[in-house]
Amino acid sequence: MQDGISQSTINNLFQDYQGFLWFSTQKGFVCFDGINFTNYTTKNGLPGNLVTFIYEDKTQIMWIATNEGLCKWDRKKFVTYTKKDNLPSYSVFSIFEEDNGTKIISTASGIIAFNGKEFINIIAPDSLLPVKKFFRTKNNQVLCATNKGLYFWKDGKILSDNKFQNFQHIIFNDFIEDNNGNIWCATSIGLLKISENKTIYQIESCAGKKIENITTDKQGTIWVGSEDGSFGYYDGKVFHSIGADNGISNLSIIDLFTDDENNLWIGGRNGLTKLPINNPFTHYTTFTKNEGIIILGLYRNPGNTLWAATYGNNIIGIKNNRFINYPLNLKDNRFFDLTQNTNNNFVLASASLGIIVYDTLSRKVIQTICPTEDTRVYSLFKDSKNNIWAGTSSSGVILLEKDETRIFTIEDGLLSNKVMSVGEDKTGNIWIGQIDGGISKFDGRKITSFRKENGFPASYVRAITCDENNRIFMGTATHGIVHVQEVGPGIKCSYVRENDGLNSDNIYFLRFDSKGFLWAGTEHGLNRISFNANGSVGEIKNYSEEEGFIYMETNINSFNEDNEGNLWFGNTSGITKYTRVLDDINTKEVRIYFTALKLFFENTDWKNYSDSINRNIPKNLKLPYDKNHLTFEFTGLCYTNPEKVKYKYKLEGQDDKWSPETKEHKAVFSNISPGTYTFLLLAANNDGIWNEEPVAFTFTILPPWWKKAWFVALCIVFLIATTLLIFYLRNRNLIKTKNILEQKVIERTAEVNQQKEEILSQHEFIEKKNIELKEQNLEIRAINHELTSSIKYAKRIQGAIMPTDELMNSLFEDYFIIYRPRDIVSGDFYWAAKVENKIVVSVADCTGHGVPGAFMSMLGTAFLNDIVKKEYITHPGVILRKLRKEIVRVLNQRGDSEHFEMQMKDGMDIAVVTIDPENLELQFAGANNPLYVASPHGMAASPHGAMPAFQEIRPDKMPISIYDVMDKFTNHELKYQKGDCLYLFSDGIIDQFGGPKGKKFKALQFKEILTANADKDMTCQKKELEKKLDDWINAYGYKHTQTDDIAIIGIRL
Repeated sequence: MQDGISQSTINNLFQDYQGFLWFSTQKGFVCFDGINFTNYTTKNGLPGNLVTFIYEDKTQIMWIATNEGLCKWDRKKFVTYTKKDNLPSYSVFSIFEEDNGTKIISTASGIIAFNGKEFINIIAPDSLLPVKKFFRTKNNQVLCATNKGLYFWKDGKILSDNKFQNFQHIIFNDFIEDNNGNIWCATSIGLLKISENKTIYQIESCAGKKIENITTDKQGTIWVGSEDGSFGYYDGKVFHSIGADNGISNLSIIDLFTDDENNLWIGGRNGLTKLPINNPFTHYTTFTKNEGIIILGLYRNPGNTLWAATYGNNIIGIKNNRFINYPLNLKDNRFFDLTQNTNNNFVLASASLGIIVYDTLSRKVIQTICPTEDTRVYSLFKDSKNNIWAGTSSSGVILLEKDETRIFTIEDGLLSNKVMSVGEDKTGNIWIGQIDGGISKFDGRKITSFRKENGFPASYVRAITCDENNRIFMGTATHGIVHVQEVGPGIKCSYVRENDGLNSDNIYFLRFDSKGFLWAGTEHGLNRISFNANGSVGEIKNYSEEEGFIYMETNINSFNEDNEGNLWFGNTSGITKYTRVLDDINTKEVRIYFTALKLFFENTDWKNYSDSINRNIPKNLKLPYDKNHLTFEFTGLCYTNPEKVKYKYKLEGQDDKWSPETKEHKAVFSNISPGTYTFLLLAANNDGIWNEEPVAFTFTILPPWWKKAWFVALCIVFLIATTLLIFYLRNRNLIKTKNILEQKVIERTAEVNQQKEEILSQHEFIEKKNIELKEQNLEIRAINHELTSSIKYAKRIQGAIMPTDELMNSLFEDYFIIYRPRDIVSGDFYWAAKVENKIVVSVADCTGHGVPGAFMSMLGTAFLNDIVKKEYITHPGVILRKLRKEIVRVLNQRGDSEHFEMQMKDGMDIAVVTIDPENLELQFAGANNPLYVASPHGMAASPHGAMPAFQEIRPDKMPISIYDVMDKFTNHELKYQKGDCLYLFSDGIIDQFGGPKGKKFKALQFKEILTANADKDMTCQKKELEKKLDDWINAYGYKHTQTDDIAIIGIRL
């Protein structure tokens, strides 16, 4: 009921002509499409909810027997027949249809015939009533199952047959006919078989069993069940019982049915159960007293006994479907893998005891190889020379030869000592898969390794295998399956991954079977991979819970093939057998049906737009232009595995290509243009078999009235008439305009002559004024030349008072200076001096630029020379305080002046640094200008601990001039390391406009450039900084003007 069934008791099952499954319950009847259940109850028109029987006649009319009457349903409306219509009983057991269409109905109170108009009583012996089942054979005989034996229906009567008189004491319940024409009978004494010559046989292996329901599958197997819990199948030789131990919980069976895909359906007191008859997987989870044993390595000996390594339960043997518990009495019974050596002794991969060689005769350990304490062995591999290789958790790979044991580790060329897997190619090379490494190849002499840097992408390799064409494949934890090809000294890799069809990229085991299929186990189940003749991947088939592989998580080393070609897989709950012959491809095409058509996502009454409606789907649909948003909903019947059904579609008339494959059951089309379209839909079943022909739905979107032919024709006529009218009116206007223009020409000619005389007189006046302008221009040029010469001379004077290259070279081994005035002379200046083994350096930005700024820079230079060189002051804070005092004095700045706000703008911003090379110390004070320090060492020292690789030392927010706040300047003291870089600068670079959006350069970009290049020499830093600045100014070929003077000094200490 949780899946959508209205009630859990299933009375009978059948499949209709379209392929839908129907079954009756005690609360209505249900239609099932493999995914969705549709319930029909009294709310839909049934007279009663207790439904005991459903039948579909030759005309696809359904007959439903309820507790309130018998209903006829044409899938549109219900017609109910009751006792008033001569129906003797509402309890209906069976219905069949005669050739003339008459319905023969068996009820609890007798048999009646319905000829389409009325019910007619059929006289029958009371002792034979009720007839539990009418069954029509292939040769048109109708069998009757009664409580008093087997009878036949002929010419409107129930007749007996002398051949079956000995069985009149037996209750017959149900019939089925096999492919050979044999009739199988479910009876109170077991299973009976009636041959074509009416010879009856009793099946001895199920004699005495009460059988009430029967069906057969495509292989001819007979399935039987009953309400008392009996359930099983007869394979032609012996009867096999199936119970709760096999995972079947719905054992109170009321009906059995086999659909046309060969799935067995069980209807009972516990609901509906599907049993995939073709399921190739058999699961074994109980071996000893323990359940859910983890099975890892599998090994089959020459005697066809399969041995399994378990994690905590010793080893287990399997032969002829019998299990052999093999206790070893070791202190650790956890094993990852096992094999046998040439002496037929077990070689075991222990979880903590290393490699154990166990004598199968004496039942004792004869050798233990454990290079380090608690060595874990992940895998064992027997090569073509019968040598055994063992991958370990920390000791590399161990080689067990007949007379010698060798160990290969990182020292021998491995990438890691954690070895997970070993394999061999057809030329005898041994391939070794590692954890936290890659792969290695041992050619008998040396080891060659491959990792990400030289071609192999994965660092975790769990499995290695090789095919008959010497193609080597790796199963990885992260990159799926990797095909490795040797190319010269290196390798080339190709991949099979999730996007190619694998159910996971996390591979646990990887092996080829005898048919050439590559099997890959993951945490999500199995993958079977086939290859094309050219070596490319053909088909990838996934096996998970939906395909019957219910214990989906596989394990390492857990693959083996027996002598019959069956495959065995270890998993986290036991072991699973794959019977190859049962893994048939489902060739049944998906039956596709439209379930709904919606307009703008809403259900719509299509009567006004179509000729007729069948199951909510309109025929000959024609829609107006504004109703052009359609949603097609559909379903595809595939009961074997409905979740795997895929669809693709296209709207012919709009789409040229099919849509991508999808599992959605709907397709949405919006804004459909006027026209006629056909929606085409294809589906693929669970095995990827696509329908040969699509289902189609054709419809028309009508054009709006303004696009219809009559309107277009009317518009054309109107356009032609309008064009002719316009031509006529335009021609008339042209003639009129011509006459007007001729008159105007005469008038204008007279005006022109008059204007000519006036122009001649004005020309003489203009010539005189031009002579005067030329004389004035010569005077302006002379004045400009004198001013420019004076400013250039001022530039020479300003340059003369700047620190010389010789001075800077004597003070610093590695430095750079970027000095770019905006005009000829600059308001920015830099200054340096050495006093008593200390170096004082500064960069200042004076108010304004050009000549005013240059005058201020000369004042600043002169005062710095007096303060530092004459007074021997090297304390940056004191220097700034004294400099401010002199500037205020010289510029006659007073706090009580009425021009105070204007006076605050006259002065300078400056950064001063004093460097003490002997003690690796520096001091800094700043007036609005900061100091940047970059350390290539990663961290720099300071009195307060480690300094970050890049540090901005902030200045005081006071200029060198009169200001609201006239506090002392903060003096910062820092320790530095040799190689650290200092940067002093004006705000010219930060405020420079440019870049792709014409914005400011900004401090953040400046810091990023300095940080990125701090480890380079100062010459390189200067080039990089100038390149960034020039690119910023000249972004996208547009040269921005320089905004302000620029001055930057960089010093490596």
